[in-house]
This record gives sequence, structure tokens and C-alpha cells, in this order.
Amino acid sequence: MAIYGVVMNQAVFMSSLGDNALATGYKSSEYLYSCSAIILTNAKKGAAGLYHYPSGNIYDDSKSTNLIDCMIRDIRPTEVHVAYGTLEDATDFMKSDDEPSQTLEDKPSKALEEASELVDYLQGLLNISVSSSPATRVSALVKIVDGVVQYAEIESASITDLGSYTTGKYPDQGFKVYWKHKPYWRVYSLLLHLKTACAKN
Repeated sequence: MAIYGVVMNQAVFMSSLGDNALATGYKSSEYLYSCSAIILTNAKKGAAGLYHYPSGNIYDDSKSTNLIDCMIRDIRPTEVHVAYGTLEDATDFMKSDDEPSQTLEDKPSKALEEASELVDYLQGLLNISVSSSPATRVSALVKIVDGVVQYAEIESASITDLGSYTTGKYPDQGFKVYWKHKPYWRVYSLLLHLKTACAKN
């Protein structure tokens, strides 16, 4: 089994997940502090995608909503799950044992509100129930076993880091990569426009 990991602002999609898994939050710089992992799956088709969504109001983030739209078109999800950060911030995670960390459940914060807004947005967009859970170990992982979607947190260190991969399809590896700051749909639209213009000439 291979585990493919994405970093913040990055997403990955596999049309056939098989025995593989998708993950994020596997290194300290990419922990799910106040970020969320958006996991979209279609167990019948064996398809799955994971987006490391940065903190912020989803309704004010057109780049993220565009990326999510693209993932939805690719995956046609029947199940969606949001694993949200439970830490106030990175410094909260670094506190000593005698100074326990303050979780979002203990102290409601803007980050928790944003996670709730994200769930509401996805439910309205897809018209299906969206589940959610706290990423208490600041990581998230998804796999499909015997047609059943399973959510977990990372325990294995053997992860293929996709952070250096650019936007696009990787047919040899069986996955597709998206980046929030390099939206492939704009490039595709430009190429389509040029192709149409050339055809007219």
C-alpha cells in the first residue's frame, strides 16, 4: 500500500484508490492546526480525493471553491468528510506537558467557526450529508476497504510527499494533483480558447 500526501493548498485525486491511501499533516510544517482536510470519496467507483484547505472563510476564498468544484467534477462524491484542526495555533501545540494545549472544543474560536462554515458550504453545494471530526493528532488519512470508506490519522512514516508535484495528471502513478495558487482550470480554458481561435483561422 502506498500513502500519497499533500501539503497545504494542495489536493490530490485518484480515480481508483485501490489499496492506497491519501493523507495530509504528516510533517510539522503541514499539521492541521486550524486548517481542514476535505475528503471526497465515491466508494462504488473506488475514487477518492483530499484537499488540505487552509484556514479562512470558504465564502471569501474563490480559488479554493474553484478547486473544490474541479474535484467534485472528477470524483462525483457520494460521501464527504472534513477533518478540522483542533489547535488554536502552532504555538499551542508546542506547549510543555505541564501547560496543556487549549483545544478548539475547550475554547470556541474563529477556526472552529470556519470549519463549521466549510461543512455548511459543502452540504449546500452537494446536497448530501457531510460528516466532520476533529483532527486531534493534526493529521488526516483516507482509504477504502472492501467498498467502505475509512478515516484515520497517520501512524506510518512511509509517505510519498506530493508537495513538489505541479498541477496536472500523472497517469503512470494514477493520480491527479491540484494547487490552489496554480488553478489548472484557467490554463485549460486558455488552451481551449486558443484551440478554438486557431480552428476559426
